[in-house]
Amino acid sequence: MAIITVVNVEDGGTGSLREAIANAQDGDTIKFASSLANKTITLNSQIKILSNITIDGSGISNLSISGGDKTRIFEIGQRNNKLNVTIKDLTLNNGRSVVGTTTDSQIGQGGAIRIHDYSDLILENTVLKNNVGERGGAVYSGYGSSVTARNSTFENNDGSIANDGFSAGAIAAQGEGGGEPAYDSGNGFVKIENSILRNNKGSSGGAVYTLLTPLTIEGSLLEANEGTGDGGAVFTDGAGGKGNINSPLPDRIIIRDSKIIDNKAKGQGGGLFLWLYGNDDEALIENSIIQGNSVTRGGIYNDSKGGGIRVGGSGGKVAIRDTAIANNTAQQQGGGIWTDADLIEIEGSTFSGNQVKTADGKGDIGGALVLNVGQKPVKISNTTFVGNYADRDSGAIWTGSAENNITLSNSIFADNSANDTKKGNVNFQLKDGGGNIVQTRPGNRGPKVTANATYVDDLKLSDLQLVRNKLVHIPQEGSPAIKSGKDAGAYEVGTASTPTPAPTLETPTPTETPSNDFIQQVLKLTNGFRAENNLESLIFNQELASAAQSHSKNMASQDFFSHTGKDGSSPGDRTQKAGYDSAAISENIAAGQTTPESVIESWKNSSGHRANLLNPNSTEIGIGYSYLKDDTGEVNFNHYWTQVFGQGESVSIPAPTPTPTPAPAPAPDTCTCDLHLQPAN
Repeated sequence: MAIITVVNVEDGGTGSLREAIANAQDGDTIKFASSLANKTITLNSQIKILSNITIDGSGISNLSISGGDKTRIFEIGQRNNKLNVTIKDLTLNNGRSVVGTTTDSQIGQGGAIRIHDYSDLILENTVLKNNVGERGGAVYSGYGSSVTARNSTFENNDGSIANDGFSAGAIAAQGEGGGEPAYDSGNGFVKIENSILRNNKGSSGGAVYTLLTPLTIEGSLLEANEGTGDGGAVFTDGAGGKGNINSPLPDRIIIRDSKIIDNKAKGQGGGLFLWLYGNDDEALIENSIIQGNSVTRGGIYNDSKGGGIRVGGSGGKVAIRDTAIANNTAQQQGGGIWTDADLIEIEGSTFSGNQVKTADGKGDIGGALVLNVGQKPVKISNTTFVGNYADRDSGAIWTGSAENNITLSNSIFADNSANDTKKGNVNFQLKDGGGNIVQTRPGNRGPKVTANATYVDDLKLSDLQLVRNKLVHIPQEGSPAIKSGKDAGAYEVGTASTPTPAPTLETPTPTETPSNDFIQQVLKLTNGFRAENNLESLIFNQELASAAQSHSKNMASQDFFSHTGKDGSSPGDRTQKAGYDSAAISENIAAGQTTPESVIESWKNSSGHRANLLNPNSTEIGIGYSYLKDDTGEVNFNHYWTQVFGQGESVSIPAPTPTPTPAPAPAPDTCTCDLHLQPAN
């Protein structure tokens, strides 16, 4: 495994990049002389990579490799030669691969890079910009091949020149593989991590196109990309190959911790177009922001559906969690989302300011969400719908029938509107899962959102704002939404500034509670859940327990429910005061559950709390519980629970000795509304 150093910018000959790659053997690394900083290597024809190598430009600032607007830069692999190639810390620009303009084989695939079938490419800290190609403006990935992009940037790449529906601006991938007997172990996928894809243009997918390929996008920004057809940022045609059983990724499309912003398309999916097949394909959108995307009429149906997201197809399962869908627009249906998937779950999310609108007022239905699902099951929980609009019908949610199977729970609606029918929230009543609150709007007609929804004059919500990397409408002091909630999201120290403390109120002192047995049971159930997920048990720490118990008692006695104490203290402040010194603290709180089993179940079913329960880095735990019998304040749930997790080193301290547990006084029915003010990390 040798290191070969490129010493000049010539396109051939001794010391050149072309010679270095031609001479490289499996395992070799190609580096660059320091004298090449701020230089460009311009190619007259593409360079073929035929060995497993790393091309590493680290330490050499502003080094570029250019196709000179006339040739692709790299072709990786060839038939019967599966390769693994890594490209690091380089800029690849001005590559071009278009029919009629190059003599390269496999013309028109990947302006900067073409990956042959069944080979793998890793891009790290690499910039790909101003490349033009058919079937992938920057990168084309063949059957059974994989692309992993980490900390990389794709900008101003153009794949729209193909105009054939199979080309994206940044990355186009053609499937998991499995068709050739010699290569039935193909494990094609696309994975994009902590990267930026901006101002790219494609036919289907302004930035990314995948065919029957697992796709993961994490911690990334997809901004101002344009699809001349469906999918302003991303177009997927299936989440997995039909013949490949060896892929390292399941048949899933995952968008996590990412921002899909200001992309545009014609037809369907202003931000994301995610087509799913059968029972196996799944799409998960989690902890993300889908904002300011738009879709105008176009495509083969001349339609305009899903300003933010169009997801579904001929089956598939969809889960959207802790995600904001805001200020997206469509001209026809589904300003936020249009879906017809088989199984849909939406949890802990915000739909705000989405619109179905045209200049002449002839837009159609579903300002926030169109559920074209018939009798297919849909669950929507802990979700906010504010200020969504449709020209004709259903400012918030449209569904096709009164006989729907859509269950709504612990969700709030405010200021949604529709111009023609005045059905501001829904066109048909949805199934009632409890805990829903609706702000009335003068002049609105139409059905109740659910049979038992609570109607109020004013939900007292803030404008949409960014809090801890989430777009939310924060319930203000006196909001009915605050009283409705019994868990308040997961909290991680260091992720947010401390809110202004609310004034302290005089309320009753908590009654002494049977906390020892409850605390021991919570510890047992927590460690049991971790064991089910192959994680080490947490050690009970008395300092963390002191902080947790103090917070539970304060929530009960001081009439509040929040990670922030009435004195403005954060979880980190409280643990430090208790004598626990660690920079890594996380906290779960809950209220209203009457037993350890019910509170653990609540946390397990909320993504942020679940992440804290299953954090592999946590080693210690403290638990607090307080019961207030005569709980008559603004926040009156009687039962208040706290878990505090730490990552410090400590010796094992036994949990409290159980004491007899008298039955507590009956608690009022409560919901599981999550206010979503904290991140799910």
